[in-house]
Amino acid sequence: MRGANLRRWLNRKDCPEVILYANLSWRMPWCLGKIATRPTFFYRGVTFSRVSTNLGNDLVLFYPRDSSSAVPGSIEKIEVVTFLIRRQLPLPNHLSDPFKPFIYFPAKTYSSKTTSTLERVDPSSVISHYAQFEFSKDRAAVLNLSRVSRVSYTSGAS
Repeated sequence: MRGANLRRWLNRKDCPEVILYANLSWRMPWCLGKIATRPTFFYRGVTFSRVSTNLGNDLVLFYPRDSSSAVPGSIEKIEVVTFLIRRQLPLPNHLSDPFKPFIYFPAKTYSSKTTSTLERVDPSSVISHYAQFEFSKDRAAVLNLSRVSRVSYTSGAS
């Protein structure tokens, strides 16, 4: 009876995604020994997708384990509830960032290349999506598309 109730709950449309995909191998026995992947992931009101599914929804700013500042990257694969991200390389030292003087404009220049390794990133480490414009062979402008601004605006009224 408990098993039947659990199966019925897992097959409901309102079953939490974490539980649904954690139990994917139980629900689909032909997947045993393989890691289930998916094309998109919906987290905290935002849709994320891998690069092969939807260009744009794959570009994310995230906090890696080895850094206290956010870096841009592209989601290559979504495994269960983990992103595999290829990090955007920093701008080489001999190239300058034209956005550096504009402290209130959330754009920064990075290399147009990405790393060869993939990093496992929890969705809670992702800040937002970003827009990317490759404006030369070696440089790409990265614009933070966060819904929350770090700048606080005050009305001129007293």
